[in-house]
Formats: sequence, structure tokens, C-alpha cells
Amino acid sequence: LAQGEVSFVLRFLENLDALRESVGEEEPWTLPLLDAFRQRISGPEVLGALEQAWPSVGVMEDDRLETLRQALLWFPADVVLTLGPLLLGTDLPVVVQLLEEAISVHAGRDLKPLSRLLDDAEEPMVRKLIPLVGKMEGQAAADLLFGLTRRPEEPLRRDAIQDLLARDPRNLRRLFPLIEDPRPPIRGVILGHLARKKNPLSEELLLNYIERGRFQIRERQHILACYRVLGQCGSARSVPFLRDALLKQDWKAFLGIGDSLHRQGAALALMGMPDDEAAKLALEKAARSLFSGVRSACRSAGEEERRRRKEAGR
Repeated sequence: LAQGEVSFVLRFLENLDALRESVGEEEPWTLPLLDAFRQRISGPEVLGALEQAWPSVGVMEDDRLETLRQALLWFPADVVLTLGPLLLGTDLPVVVQLLEEAISVHAGRDLKPLSRLLDDAEEPMVRKLIPLVGKMEGQAAADLLFGLTRRPEEPLRRDAIQDLLARDPRNLRRLFPLIEDPRPPIRGVILGHLARKKNPLSEELLLNYIERGRFQIRERQHILACYRVLGQCGSARSVPFLRDALLKQDWKAFLGIGDSLHRQGAALALMGMPDDEAAKLALEKAARSLFSGVRSACRSAGEEERRRRKEAGR
């Protein structure tokens, strides 16, 4: 392996497999020995020698590269536990592609070794594997990514969330509770996805969350961000709720106290719908309202939005 003798390695593995197939009923004791040998040569003690061969693999002819790929596929699925760390140790594009393909094929046959690797590996290794898992088909692969969203490492969780959303936009429903994650960057990933475009699912989830009013995260900026994003992803469906939240006329609004945060949030959301006539009318009515709390919320929302845009432009 270290010398790049890939044809010899492939022949050896094919002969080993042929030997196993030829074992008769009178010699069943040989099967565990052969299987144990295959497992042993799949480990880093043997395959670690590949690291010395990477420079030659990087310039290898296509036919020899295919031979090496076939050789890696002859190993048992547990070879993934060795190939993963090898992937972390190289940045040669040819080698990375070779290892990723081998890991993907083995994981398609048996996902358990890859699952074990993801459970036991440190953050750099797992982050390297997340895009690979993201390309794999099937719910089992998606469940691996969902499992990673519960890991403590923030960058790793962020990568897993983004891959799940890219994999299937419907995964948003299962990921939406992370809008109340204790870590602001994780909440930001969810809000950032919701804000990308008008989307019925995004609107449904966010509107229900705000209407319910059971914010576990009670920080002012979080609540305002939720309203602002509703304006970015929402439609006419959200306007009646937002209009009522802004224009609600009671003694608190008359005195300019109470619900100011949610009034301001509703105004921010309506400002995010410049093409909706009903939203524009609601904002115009709020600006002329006899209730000081309504006027103040509308004015504060405008100031908040100008401040945010100014900071974003720096």
C-alpha cells in the first residue's frame, strides 16, 4: 500500500474473498478466522500505510486510481472507521474524492459504522463528514444529521442544520423548535433560513409561533427579529393578525403603555410587506392613530429598521 502497489492489493483481496467463498461445510471454523483477518487489515495499522502513498495517488493514472477504488470497496464496512480519519489528514482533491466515494458506498451497504464514527469523532472530523452524509439518500442518513443537531458543538450543529435544510426544505418543520435554542447563532440559522424568501411553510410555522405568544426566549431583539422575518417570509395571510396586533385600541394603547414590543414587532413585519396594500393601509392608519401607544410603536419600528440597515451597511 505504501508503495502504491494497488493491483497487488486488489488481487490479494479478491483471492481472500474467493477463499472465503470456497470454504466447505466441513471447515466452518475457518470463516471466523478469515473474517477476523479482514477486519484486522481494515484497521489503521494496515491502511494507515496509505498516507505514505497519497502523493503518488494524486498523480495516478485513471485506471490505477480505479483499481485502488475497487480495492477499498473489497474491505468490510467497518473500514469506514479507518477511512474517516484518513480523510481528515489530506487535502488532495483526488484523494478526498476517492475516500468520500469509498465511505459513501460502504455506508450505503451498512450505515452503522458511519454512525459510530459520527458519534465518537471530534468536531473537525464530523464537520468533514457532514457534506458527505448530506449527499446520501434516505431517511436514515437524514436522521444522522438530525442527531448531530443535538451535539454541543455550535459550528457542527450549524453545519448539520444547513445541510438538512438544503437536503429537503420540509425538514424545517422538525428543525423549527430550534428558533428557541439557548444559543443565538443557532436561532440565527433558523431565522436566516425563514427570511430568505416568501414561503407558505415558513409563514405557517412563524405565524403560529408568534400568535401563540409563548416565547421562551424573551429577549427584545429575538422577538423583534421574529416579527421582522415574518414580514419577509409572510403573505396576506399574516396581515390581519399583524394589523390587529398593531392597531389594537385599549386604554393601554391610549396611555402609551403595555404591549409596545409586540406593537413595534407587528409594525416591523408590515414594513417588510411593501407590496401588500392592506399592510400599507395598516401602517398609514397607525401613524395617524389617536392612540399614542400605536403611533409610538410605528415610529419606533421605523427607527429600529433604519438603525438595523445602517449597522448592516457598515
